Amino acid sequence: MNARVCDPLFDEWVQRARNVRPHDVASMLGWKLRKSTATEWIGPCPACNGDDGFSISTAKNVFNCRRAAVGGGVIDMVEHALTLDFLAAVEIITGESRPSSARKETQEDRDARHRRAQALREANERRERDDAKKVERKRRRDEEAIDAILARAVSPWGTLVEAYLRGRDIAPPRRFCGDLMFVPDVAYFGFEADAAVDAPAVHIATLPAMVAPIRNVAGGVIGAHVTYLDSATKKKWVAPWEADVEPKKRRNPAKKIRGEQCGGLIRLGLVGDVLAIAEGIETALSWWQIGAGIDNVSLAAGVSLGNMSGKCVGTLPHPRLMAGNGKPARYPNGAPDLTAPGIVLPPGVRRVVLIGDGDSEPLMTRGRLLSAGRRFIAQGVEVSYCWARDGMDFNDELRAAMLSVGAGCEGIAA
Repeated sequence: MNARVCDPLFDEWVQRARNVRPHDVASMLGWKLRKSTATEWIGPCPACNGDDGFSISTAKNVFNCRRAAVGGGVIDMVEHALTLDFLAAVEIITGESRPSSARKETQEDRDARHRRAQALREANERRERDDAKKVERKRRRDEEAIDAILARAVSPWGTLVEAYLRGRDIAPPRRFCGDLMFVPDVAYFGFEADAAVDAPAVHIATLPAMVAPIRNVAGGVIGAHVTYLDSATKKKWVAPWEADVEPKKRRNPAKKIRGEQCGGLIRLGLVGDVLAIAEGIETALSWWQIGAGIDNVSLAAGVSLGNMSGKCVGTLPHPRLMAGNGKPARYPNGAPDLTAPGIVLPPGVRRVVLIGDGDSEPLMTRGRLLSAGRRFIAQGVEVSYCWARDGMDFNDELRAAMLSVGAGCEGIAA
C-alpha cells in the first residue's frame, strides 16, 4: 500500500474542519436538538430518527448516536448523520471544496499557511483551556449540589418514597434500601411549555424526590440519581403541560442524573459475591420481589443501558427498523470495546446476573446487555441473564402477579 503523499493544503483543510465544534455544525444544518444538561444537547438522529438517541457533548466536542452505537468527532458526526464519505463531510463543515494540489505553493502561500496554522493552534489551545475551566466549574457545582441534596436526605420509611414504591407494589426489605433516600425539596430545572428548542433550562419547580447516590468502584459518590415525585398522586412527577405527551417525548423527564454516572452503580444494599444489575431501581427491586433472584443475591441499578454495556466495537443492520436515510437502523453487535468500559464491578463480585426489560426494542437491549456480559466474562466473572416477558418489564410482571392474587402491597418489608 502506498503512503499518502503529504499535501499541506489538504491537511490544513481537514484540520480546519476538525476545529469546528459539532454543535456549531448541528446548528448550521438546522438539526432539532435541545439542551439536556449544561454540556449536552440531545434530539433525534438525522440519520436514524428515533427520539433522544442522538447527543452532542459541548464539553468534549463529540457526538453519540445510541441507536447506531456510533460516535466520534465532528467529521464522524457529519459522515454518519448525512451518510457522506470523509471528503464530502469535510466540504460540508468547511464550506469549501477540496483544495487542489495541482498548483505550486509559493513561499508567500507557505508563510500564510503557517500563520493560519499557528493561529488555529493558539485558538484551539485557548478553547481547550476555556472548556477545561467550564468542565471544572460544572464538576464543582455538581459536587456542591449533590452534597446539599444528600445533606437533606432522610430515611424513606414513612415518606413519599415509601408511598411511591407501594403504589407500584414494590415492598423491598430494608437491606436493599440503604442508599434509597427521601429529600422533600429538590430544585427541578427544565423547560416551560412555550420554551424554544434551544432555550436554556430554567428553574420550574421545587419537588420531593427519591434520591440515590451513584457510587464508583471504591464506593465514593460520583453522582446522584433523582426521581422527582408528585405528592398529590404519589407517582412520578409530570409537568402539567406535558400530561398528554408520550413519556419518551417529554422535555421534562421525571428522572435525572446530577454529576457523573460513567462506571458507577446505584448500590441497593451491600454488594456481595453475586450481584444482579438492572437498568433501573424499580426494575431491580421488582425482579427480586417476584422471586427471580437467588437467596444470597445483592442488587444494583446500572443507571442506563449505555453505562451497563460500555462501548461496543460495532453495529449490525436491524432486520426490521429503518433509519431516516432509508437504510436499516443499526444496533450494537454485543462485542465490547474493552478499552471503553461501562460499569466497573466492586471487588469480590464473582457472578453477575444481568436483568433485561422486555418492553424496549429487543435487539438494541440485547446487544447492550450481551456486550456487558461479555465484558464481565473477559474479567473472569460468571454471567447469566434474566429477561422479562415481551412487552413488559419486571415491575409490570410484579404488578400483574399481585393483581392476579387480589393482593396489594402493604408496606416496606422489615
